[in-house]
Amino acid sequence: MKKLLFVMLAALVLTGSHSFAQSLSFPISPTHPFTTLEYFFTHEDSIRAGTADIGIVPGGYTGIRWTLSPDGTYTGFNDPVTGELSKCIIKGITVELPPNATTTSGAAETAKLRIYGIPETVVDDIIVSFTVFAINVANGDIFGSAKVEMIIHSPLDLAVVLDRSGSMGSNLDGTAYVAPPGQSRWDYLKSAVAMMADHLNGLSKKKYELISLNMFADYSGSIPAAAPYNTLSLIDMNASNLSSLSSQNGALSAIVPAGSTPLGNGILQGRDILLAPAVKLNRHKKAMLVFSDGEQNMPYEVLQTGTDAWKKTTNGQWLRGAPTDPQIKIYTINLGVSGSAPNTMQSIARANGGTPVNITVEPGSGKLDSVFLTSFTRQLPNIFKGSSPQVIVLRNATFPNGQPPARVDSFIVNKGASSVIGTMMVAGAFKPRFISIKKDGRELLPFVKQRFDSSYLNFSISFPNNFLQGVTGDGRWEIRTQLDINPGVVQPCTFMVVVDDHALKSGFTVAGAGLKVGQSIKPSATFTYKGNAITNANVNFVLFKPGTDVNDLIARRSAPYYDTLPSDPVSPGISKLKYLMRDTSFVNAIRSQSTVYPLPYDTVTKSYTATISGLNVSGVHQGVFLVNGTANTDNTDNTYGTLQRYHSESFYVRFPGIAVAASRPVYQYNPAGGFNRALIFRPVATNGKYIGPGWGKSITLESTGIGATYVQDTGDGYYKLGISGAFSGNIILSIAGEQIYAGPLSALQTVPGPKTDGKSRTKK
Repeated sequence: MKKLLFVMLAALVLTGSHSFAQSLSFPISPTHPFTTLEYFFTHEDSIRAGTADIGIVPGGYTGIRWTLSPDGTYTGFNDPVTGELSKCIIKGITVELPPNATTTSGAAETAKLRIYGIPETVVDDIIVSFTVFAINVANGDIFGSAKVEMIIHSPLDLAVVLDRSGSMGSNLDGTAYVAPPGQSRWDYLKSAVAMMADHLNGLSKKKYELISLNMFADYSGSIPAAAPYNTLSLIDMNASNLSSLSSQNGALSAIVPAGSTPLGNGILQGRDILLAPAVKLNRHKKAMLVFSDGEQNMPYEVLQTGTDAWKKTTNGQWLRGAPTDPQIKIYTINLGVSGSAPNTMQSIARANGGTPVNITVEPGSGKLDSVFLTSFTRQLPNIFKGSSPQVIVLRNATFPNGQPPARVDSFIVNKGASSVIGTMMVAGAFKPRFISIKKDGRELLPFVKQRFDSSYLNFSISFPNNFLQGVTGDGRWEIRTQLDINPGVVQPCTFMVVVDDHALKSGFTVAGAGLKVGQSIKPSATFTYKGNAITNANVNFVLFKPGTDVNDLIARRSAPYYDTLPSDPVSPGISKLKYLMRDTSFVNAIRSQSTVYPLPYDTVTKSYTATISGLNVSGVHQGVFLVNGTANTDNTDNTYGTLQRYHSESFYVRFPGIAVAASRPVYQYNPAGGFNRALIFRPVATNGKYIGPGWGKSITLESTGIGATYVQDTGDGYYKLGISGAFSGNIILSIAGEQIYAGPLSALQTVPGPKTDGKSRTKK
């Protein structure tokens, strides 16, 4: 008999809270066509026997025996008579053939393959896969086979925590506190959250997950959005609730930014939502996604110094629960480039199991900024840890000045992707419209779901599709988009594609916390398809770094006038930056510079990696991985198709250390006697750059008998630290954990100073 192989995919996904039995048969025979079946199961402590049993056909045939062939490592049990594998345990899941299946008489027609057990881990998605073979005893040929893949998915509880402070009414680059209509940071934030919700809604197999939303702008940190997000609790992540995050008429649409930045209180509210008694023990992954655009200015703040820095608030509360039970991982998104805020938000994420994203806005005041719009969506691969979803395309482009303005975008999807989501971002009133969506030449436009928001249009489609029998997501896609209104000039746009992919997993690392100028990074990327490493991809790493140290430049440049928002005070450096961003020479000096580094495959670490030096400037850096195709000449591979990925990651590079002699403080005393004494210093790094403004809350004074009473940030790199206590005492003065001075206070140069009330003052 001629060997025949008919492969069937049966995906078993644990995602819900309602169990039901399923009984479907393997179509194993020489004449049965290729079939794709999907199975949906509950997320429970175990897969109960009976819920995953699948009938095998043809049972009872004379001269047919059955055997299992697991993928990956397993524990096997052989039939004592035939020696054939009859039961295996894969990652905690037991797969068992029915009695007599391995004998030559075959199994009965009613016999079923049993699948049951408790997965080893549900922290990340895992795939349990095996093949069942029907073998012709007479000649040993394969009569037929069925491939089974069980995708075990751990549902997600996601708490979204948003900064609703007064500074969110500013324009993107901060040059104006009141932005033009539709161009404020809050407007962009609403669109970014809506885009993330669209992607969560368009991803397959994400049923029964939960989401919440709270905002911080006052002492409580517990400001609710409109319904259905007004309960300050987790709600179903279903289509209706996700669509309620539309920027045009959703739960955030009528909210106006105002207030301060109590970052710590906002995080604690998100923590309490995720750890509420009703959901704490539901065995879901728990993630918190925190956005802020400024510096903390209201208690309780997140600690920036000490043993528990970045893990606790100043009143001793743990950001993600007790350290012995850290269920929550915190992912941060920060808007801004100066002061200590980028380092603060990065450090919070790194210290609490998450990943930071920093939004660096090039000056342009009000123009479309795709880095902001895509920031929440780009965090989803980090939250879901490399499998489902994954960004495969993110490109800045243009619509030509034509009639009508139209463009074509193409990309390739690898095998195994179950959903494809494409998004076109265009600023202003030039509404984009998809006029064709083709996959391998076949028009899919009538079968996709579309949604338009104020700044973008997207489509989504899942596979298998009831209306497209036999069509899969892998292959070459071509998207034609046009604008309904002709701008009359070349119009910037951004195109992004995300796929839901459990089989092809990606892993990316760039750098850890605490990087300093002068150090190196070793970016790394790994790719596996159904557990097997992919070794022939083409991977490039693009490093974007600041043109110069922005904090040093702010300290050195003069600004004749700068102010701050009374309701949302920031450091003088941020206020000063508002005016400096209007200076073309300043803007050109801080613009990012990019360098491309190829990442060869390392057979020892089984990753694409290289060591990159040249971190010679402090500030926010961005790393982008570009993965295009494979090493094959035709850019394809028969196993997983063509691999295409895009991944970006932010990291902050801090000043290298303190030049102690150049930073030595001066002791200022009150000539009238009594109190109002201070230390005045302008810390400079060992590379000659000023630490600059915005780091006041990281300044510490350790001493017995001498205490700190206030910190005044003057905006030019100078700090004034009020002190009390004995003049003869010893002190240790530090900034961001770096020592500035250690020794007796009496050894410092002394200067007389005017009387002061010890309060921070901003130039007017």
